[in-house]
Parts: sequence; structure tokens; C-alpha cells
Amino acid sequence: MKKVLILTVSNGDNYNMAARAIANGFATRYSSVSFKILDIFKINKSVEFNFAGESTLAEKYAHKLENDRYIKAKHAHTISQKKKIVEKYISVARPYIERMVKSYEPDIIISTHLFAAILSSEIKEQRNDIKTVYVSADFTAPPCLELANNLDLYIVSSKNMAKEFVKTGIKKDKCHVLGIPLVAKFDKHSSRNEARELLHLDEDKFTILLTNGTKQRDNNFMLFKVIANKFKDSDIIAVCNKNIKLQSKIKKYIKSKNLKNVKVYGHTNNIDILIAASDVVLGKTSGVEVSEAMAIHVPYVATLKMSGQELDNMKFLKAEHLLINARTLQSLVSRLQEFKESKKIQKSYVDKITKFYHPYTTDELVKLIFHM
Repeated sequence: MKKVLILTVSNGDNYNMAARAIANGFATRYSSVSFKILDIFKINKSVEFNFAGESTLAEKYAHKLENDRYIKAKHAHTISQKKKIVEKYISVARPYIERMVKSYEPDIIISTHLFAAILSSEIKEQRNDIKTVYVSADFTAPPCLELANNLDLYIVSSKNMAKEFVKTGIKKDKCHVLGIPLVAKFDKHSSRNEARELLHLDEDKFTILLTNGTKQRDNNFMLFKVIANKFKDSDIIAVCNKNIKLQSKIKKYIKSKNLKNVKVYGHTNNIDILIAASDVVLGKTSGVEVSEAMAIHVPYVATLKMSGQELDNMKFLKAEHLLINARTLQSLVSRLQEFKESKKIQKSYVDKITKFYHPYTTDELVKLIFHM
């Protein structure tokens, strides 16, 4: 029995989703693999590791992770400066991860976030018998990657990202361009007509999917109101995720305006169906969420409030003409209207994302890791 330890970080749900996709990949393909998923920001007083509930540590540092730490890390020039920046975020988890490694004795440790990869790097220095892997869930290399450049394998989303990794001292032959891991249903998705029939949507109407971030503070209410007002002849799907207050506000607005063209959801397990039913997705530029839309060949529009890694993801995707973005709400609506009215523009984006997207990433990466 081969043992796999998957380390993740709850800074939003991007890295957790990647971890779960990898775990599902192993569970589906290999009965001879046992695995554990540990979120290093969800270590409670009884030293339990799980995805249940909110983490005080994660909530406390969430904003800093996206702004202060990220900005400082990008401008740090020496290894000592970089170590100092990340130490405050990983020091709490270090003794528990070390204890888990001793008790579980994994054959392989997989990290989906840099902080986890840095801890894996420290373990690698002491335990060369354990294979270590960093699976990136973003489109650009994170700051301070130099602190985790001794792992056995790196899974990245593009050739450009592989070059960024090599620049930090990682050997080229350790970098494999496979994409960002997703659960299997995104590569075996419904057709647009099938999805619209399931959701009771008009087969011919332009359909907009607006997704809210997974954090409680994410709030796209103003954007929703503008979209609902400007696109009354389109179908609109709003997904609020964990933001119960936002969901309640949108429902009240729908009722007050008697809107018949809007469907609103909280947390949903059928986001693949909602994407498949849509002509365009509006959302934040986390690696997994953008990749889910790419898998179903649906163009993506970046919403306005972004920082840290999501901002760097957006800049890369924009430069590669893989998404639509705008600096103001007014220009975003204009770009979306232009997209709606032009089949040529729609086809251009679909062609680009189809060419860029790497299908069956999870299947390929678990096979590669299993045979290390």
C-alpha cells in the first residue's frame, strides 16, 4: 500500500479544490493508494486536520496573505528576507506536520500551495526517502518559490510557468506542464443544450454566470445589480457560494424588481452544469475556477476586485488573450456587451482557451506521481 500525504492551504478554496481533485484522482485510479489531506491553516487545538468549519488562523491571515505578505514577498531580494516573510505563516503548522509525517510515514508528499511546499522541502532535507511534489494551482509562479526548489517534481500549468520555475533554480527536467487539477466531471461535461434543459433555461438566450469568491468577505452585489439592469434580455445565473448575506440580498433584489431571468444559488455541487449552460463566466481569477471554465470551453471575464496571486493570474491570462478584463464597472459592462453581440469575438476566445487548456490533468498527474 502506497501512502500519499496531500498538504494544502485554506486561502480561499482554490488550493483545497486542487487537493481534493488529486485525492479523487488517486481514489478512482489506484485502490493500492491510501491518502490523507491536511490543511495547514486548519490545525485546531486537538490537532485535527479536516475541511470542516472555518479556521481562525486562516481568517486572521487571509487578507494579509493576499496583500501584505504577497507584496513584500515579491519585493524581497534575499533568501533570508523571504524566509522571514513566510515563517510567520508556516511556523504554527511545522511541528504538527512533522508529527504527522512520523506517524503516517507517507511515501509521497504532495503540496498544492507554496507554504505547504516549503514545509515539504524541509522534510525532504531530513527524509530523502520520501518523494515530494508541488502541484501548482495557479498560472504564475508564487513569490519565494526559491524556498522550495529541492522537491522531486513540479506540476505547472503552462510552458511559460515552467520557465518561471526554472529561473528560481529548479531543474528543467523536474517541471511537467500538465495544467491545473480538476475533478473528473469537468472533462466529461454536459453539452450546452443538455445543461440548459436540466436548468430549465431558454435554449437560445445569451446566458451569463456570475460567481462570487469563496470567502465570506467577497461581495459582487453591485456587479450583480448592474448586470441584471443592463442584460434584461439575457438569462443570469448568480452563485454566491458561502456568502449567505449576498444570496439573501440578491433574492430580495430579484423579488423587488420582479426579475424572471435570474437564478440564484448558494453553495452548489453542480457548478459544472451551470458553466456548461453559460455563454460566459464572470468571476475571480483563481487557477481552479478559471480552469473549470476552460475545461468546458466557456470564456471568462475577470471581476474587478483582485489582489495577490489572483491579480498575477489575471495579468498572465490577459496577456495571453485567454480572458476579458476591465478596470471599471462601466468598461466591464461594455466589454461584456461587445462579447455578447459578436459571434466572432466569442469564437476567438473559445478557440484560444481550447488550445491552451490541458485536458485530463488530474489523470495524468496521478499516474506520473504514482510511478515516481
